[in-house]
Order: sequence, then C-alpha cells, then structure tokens
Amino acid sequence: MVIPRFETASIPTLVLLLALGAAPIGCAQPEEDGAREEEVSEADLARLKSLGYVNWVPVESSRRARSGVVDSDPQRYQDGYTLYNSRPRTEAHLLDMGGEVLHSWSSEESGAAKAAVDERLGELAPEMYGGWNHVVMYPSGELLVVGANHMLLKLSWQSETLWKLDIAAHHDVTVGGDGEIYALVNRMTRVRYQGGEVPLLDNEVLRISPAGAVQERISLVHALRALPELRSAIDAQIEQYTWPFHARDIESRLKSEGASRRQIRSYVGTYKKMFADRSDEPEEIKIAMLVGSPADPLHGNTVGCLDAHPAGLWQEKDLIVCFRKIDVVAVLSAESGAVVWHWGPGELEGPHHPTMLPNGNLLIFDNGTRRHYSRVIEVDPSTGEIVWSYQADPPESFLTMTRGGSQKLPNGNVLITETNRGRGFEVDLGGAIVWDFYNPEFVEQAAQGDRPAEQMRAAIYRMTRIDRAIGDALLAERAG
Repeated sequence: MVIPRFETASIPTLVLLLALGAAPIGCAQPEEDGAREEEVSEADLARLKSLGYVNWVPVESSRRARSGVVDSDPQRYQDGYTLYNSRPRTEAHLLDMGGEVLHSWSSEESGAAKAAVDERLGELAPEMYGGWNHVVMYPSGELLVVGANHMLLKLSWQSETLWKLDIAAHHDVTVGGDGEIYALVNRMTRVRYQGGEVPLLDNEVLRISPAGAVQERISLVHALRALPELRSAIDAQIEQYTWPFHARDIESRLKSEGASRRQIRSYVGTYKKMFADRSDEPEEIKIAMLVGSPADPLHGNTVGCLDAHPAGLWQEKDLIVCFRKIDVVAVLSAESGAVVWHWGPGELEGPHHPTMLPNGNLLIFDNGTRRHYSRVIEVDPSTGEIVWSYQADPPESFLTMTRGGSQKLPNGNVLITETNRGRGFEVDLGGAIVWDFYNPEFVEQAAQGDRPAEQMRAAIYRMTRIDRAIGDALLAERAG
C-alpha cells in the first residue's frame, strides 16, 4: 500500500448558524484498571449532542485539565508515530508516543471556492471552510490534504506545494496501491422525484492520477438510487425537503446566535431561493449553504480502495464509501461504479470511516446520533454479524455526533478519534484504554448571544498511527 498506515488495517446547517456569532458478539467492556470514564453531566451531554461540524468544541468541566498525552501504557500500546490535524488550522503534526511534535506541515494555500464563499457570505461563511479535513502521509513524507469543499492539495515534507486541485473535496481522500488517488467531492445535480426534478447535492468519487489530474468521476447519488432499497432511503431524505419548516428553524437559530435582522433576511432569502430552485448563485455558494441540509441526502464521508474480499463479496480496487444521512456503508465496483454490497440501516447511526481488515471484516466508527453514545464495531460483511465492539463505560462518555474515525493496529488494538472532544485514544480488545491524547490547543470564548463564556478545545478530524520504521527513516533522513 502507498499509504504509510499499518498493513494490518486495511447538521452542518448548524455549522452556519454557529458561525454567525459574528467483547466478541457484543460489547468489549473496559478492564477493571481505571478505564471507566467520569459520569457526564446532563448539561455537558446536551451540549455534545448539539454539536455539528464545528472547529472548536466545548470542554467539559471534568476534562479541562487534560492536555496532550494523559494516559499511556508502553507495555500495551502500539508503538509508532501519530499523525493528526486540528480542525481550525491549516497544519498537521507528527507526534511521538509522549505527545511531542516532531514534525509539522502547514500551508496558506486555498481553493478558488473558498475565496468566493468568503466574499459572498462574509461572516456567514461556514466554519468548516477554515481548516483541513483528512490528511494522508506518504512513506516519502509528502502529505495529501483535503481543504473542506475548496481544494485537494499535495505538500512536500518541507510544506512546499507540489500541486493543487480546485475541487469541492471534502472529508476523505485515500491512495491506492498503484498510486492513484480517490477523493470525495460535492457537486450539484438533479434527480427525478415524484414526477418532477429536484436539485440535490451529489457526492462524487474522483479518481485522480498521482500527478493530480482528474481521470474519472462516479456519482454516488445516482449509483445508490439504482437499487430500490437505497433509493427509498434517499427519497426519505428528499421528503424532508420542506421549506417552511426549515425557514422557521433557521430563523430561530439565527436569533439565538445574535444575528442581526438584516443577516437573517439575507440568509433566509438566499436559502429559500435555493430550495425553490430559483437561485442563480454559483455552484460553490450553493454547496456552502446546502451541505447538511435536506438537499444533501447522502452526506458521504469516507472513500477507501479495497483489497479483494476473501469470500468474493468485492474485487481488488473496488471502493468503500459511507453515508451519514442514510446510515449506509457500501462498496462500489471499480469497473462499473455500481453498488455490489451495502449494510447498515437499523444498526448504524450516522457512521464514519469503514476500513477493511485482513480477515475481510470491516471496522466501522458508529457515531450513535440517535442513541447518543458512540461505538466502534467490527462486522462480518458476509453475514452482517457484529463480531466485536467497543463502547465506553458509561456509554455517553464516548460520543461524537459528527466525524470520528478508527484504525486497527498490528497488535490488535484500535486507535479511535473522538472528534467533538478533540481526543484520540487507543484501546485493547478488552476495551482498556492504553493511550489517551487530548488536543492541547484551547481558546477562551467570550459570551455571545444566549451562550455563556466557555473554554473551547480544537477538534481533531482524524488520527492515524504511523509505523515506527517509516517515521524513524523520515526523521533520520531529514535530520541528516
């Protein structure tokens, strides 16, 4: 594989409003060695439930002293380096197991869409445009960067720009064994619905050459709607495409955030035209305002390039994708773009980051958007049986309503990213926490509208454990 991970691991509308403020067969239980987390207060849990795709997350009173590596067991954790990026920043860091930053990448590059959104929407511009989504490090030290909805960027070890694509890339990017790159992008489309057509935000997978040239596009809305059961799930989202309800909801939220009457009129008026299909706004503005709305029926968040499944469920280079809105993980044929396998409804709630394991099973981050606690599960795709899962004790002490990720490590442990707490932690198969990291970047947010002053921590999009041999070679070469 090109990606230097271990070979064994194979309500954004709310964002706009917040930005206006001017054991197998079941759950692995933690061992009795201090792994139990503190109880979460009702107020803190309510705040966590409300968080969308924000860059800064509130710090619970019981966790304010936690910064950097707060727990570590060298006898049980998987040694290596850890790659992560703070959501508010256009930079990424490589950490040692003690939490020390050994190398960083940074860039002021941005796509043309970001400039257009900033100019048109001003302080209404979504918070998600302010930092990076997922980053991928090559064994050579080069870095692929997803600039949320405005670019895909490749940097050298020294943070020099190697190439940039002005595309509405979002959430995820991956590199196949042949060096080809697969990225998720947003694009406006139209679909037939109840005898007419409606404009929707489509998720596409782009196949991109190592040099940064787009080779192929696959429409995910159209691929999924080709199957009756998935078409029904998507159409259930389209049925929510009801303007008056969203107008009232948006107006009340804008008021609670202290927006001016002029801001409310301007934003609601523009949004209403988009829902009525009467907007002449350019595509990048439509994307910025419609992400997470009923016009975004899939909200894809993951793309991965697969090895062949041992039971033949899919073939080498087929693509795995994941959709938060319809609770589906699916595999697409690399040749035809058709769905060849899917699973999730009735079991998953707002899932993210499915990855294939060497035994053919899938590891999935299940956010728990309705049960209000998150978990990580391993599922056998041949049967749909969940063969392992991790959830915290108490369950609500592990919760991120949006984003999140999980990575299987060579020693059997799992590295988990709890985005909306700005946290990454590693658990063993018994559920014990053997390494625990909290983002050390804080800000003090002043009181605003109905919100009191509070301490905020930078969210972490996703953490990736890097093989020690790869990190050692990079650091030694650059030091020499």
